[in-house]
Amino acid sequence: MLSSGRVVGSGWHDTYLRWDISTPQRVVSRLEALEGQGSMLRGKKLFAQRDRFGKWQHLLGPQHVLLSYAVDTPSHGLIRRLELQAHLGDAGADDLCPVHEFEARWDRLKQRMALFGVLPVEDPAYVRVDPAVDVGYEDPLEGRRVLEGLKSARWPYGWYAQFEGPPPHTTVSIKSGRHTIGRAYCRNSKLRNGEPRWGKMRFEREQRFQWKDRRSLDELARIDAAAMFWGGVFGAGAASGRVTRVQREVQTVKLAERVQLGDITTAQYEQLAGFLDAERLGITDRIYSCETGRRRRKLAKSLGIAVADAEIEPLDVSLDDLLEVPRSGWAA
Repeated sequence: MLSSGRVVGSGWHDTYLRWDISTPQRVVSRLEALEGQGSMLRGKKLFAQRDRFGKWQHLLGPQHVLLSYAVDTPSHGLIRRLELQAHLGDAGADDLCPVHEFEARWDRLKQRMALFGVLPVEDPAYVRVDPAVDVGYEDPLEGRRVLEGLKSARWPYGWYAQFEGPPPHTTVSIKSGRHTIGRAYCRNSKLRNGEPRWGKMRFEREQRFQWKDRRSLDELARIDAAAMFWGGVFGAGAASGRVTRVQREVQTVKLAERVQLGDITTAQYEQLAGFLDAERLGITDRIYSCETGRRRRKLAKSLGIAVADAEIEPLDVSLDDLLEVPRSGWAA
């Protein structure tokens, strides 16, 4: 089926830059003298003040958050970092920073930091970037199907997806443990702009690095870097290609069809029937050993089968088809 979606934007949403300012330098004394919340000596300091209406006024403007943090360690002494949470896109609905414009926009922000006297001498490294693709759908229900497909997909590495809100069923977060690694959400609902729900979707990756694995800023001007990070969650092969979400009433019929097609054996049919029932009731850990549960999940993932949420209709879609338009956002 031909998609009604088209890419309306791609680029960096937020970028987190960090400097090591542990050694004495002029910028440290300047930062110490600035008003803010917290202290440069220990813990965190946010370089912002509340105005008389209680709204935060950040030093570098409303789109950028500047903070420092310090910790005194027995082995390394005082460790002090300066972090900039930069939003280099335009204000408004289309707020992504195009990859090819990163260098120019970053240069302008550096000039602003230098004007305030808060630009360290060394170049920063980046420790988090959020590459994203925006897609507009003429048929908003197609945007909803994409969310449901992502929610019900079988993810690798123990990842999982869940709906978040409000409003309900407008955001799917993909998580690794407690950490969000990606999300897809309705921009219209977030902005409350009166446009149709699911009419504009954002597919956003959250790529984090430890300080020891920090990356050079030069990479952020390369579209292949953005595509690689983004594709780690939304690219081909990240989740199961076929998503079949079944309710209990049709589970047996769907699995029987897989047996007739030769997709699974009779033994696998029996394994999946019991596993999906246990997963629906949330008792898999009580029934299966860790190894057996892992094998059952692997089998279900290979077939793209998931349990349907009680309030949502069954689903039988190709995740690759649903994500074909968003994946084209990084095409040269």
